[in-house]
Formats: sequence, C-alpha cells, structure tokens
Amino acid sequence: MRPTGVTVIAIMWGISAVFYLLIGLAMLIAPIALPISELGAMGAMIAMFGSVIVVVMLIFGIVFLVIAYGLWTLKNWARIITIILCGISVVFTVLGLVAMTTMSPMLAMPGM
Repeated sequence: MRPTGVTVIAIMWGISAVFYLLIGLAMLIAPIALPISELGAMGAMIAMFGSVIVVVMLIFGIVFLVIAYGLWTLKNWARIITIILCGISVVFTVLGLVAMTTMSPMLAMPGM
C-alpha cells in the first residue's frame, strides 16, 4: 500500500509536470498567439532565449512526469531523486532569502 504522503507528492510532481509541459507548448505557439513586442523586457528574453526555454520546459515536464510515475509506483530511485531535488531547492531558497535581505534597499535605510 502506498503511503498517503507519497501519493500526495506524486500528484504534486504530476501537476508540476503538466504545467511545465503546458508552458513549453504555449511558448512554442507564443509568436503566433501573443505579440512578443507587447511584452517588453519579457518579450525580448523570449525572443532571445525562446527555443532554449521551450526545450528546458519540455525536458522538465518529461522528467517530472517520470519522477511522478516513479513515486506513484514506489520506486526507490524516484524517492532519492525527490530528496536530492528538495535539498537543492532548500539551498537555493535560503540563498535567495539571504540575497534578498542583504541587497534590499529598504533594509539598508537608516532608521528602519
């Protein structure tokens, strides 16, 4: 029997995979459906790195689907990958919070 927590995490991986795949597919048709020039800086980034971003999104979506399937079927490799990716996420979150608090102009103002 699959533990409830593993089921929830597998579903969350699956949902993330679907979103990555949808975003990747939407970016494939973005030049047709959405005028890039109206997006400003984001449009410029999409124009410059669009194909790379699409490939990365689609790869993430496929990898996340594989991880979700692995967790759903109680594969040990999926558990290990999930633990590693969660650890990496924690490290980058802490680094982001540290960077945000040390570089924030509001925190550097005297009297605050």
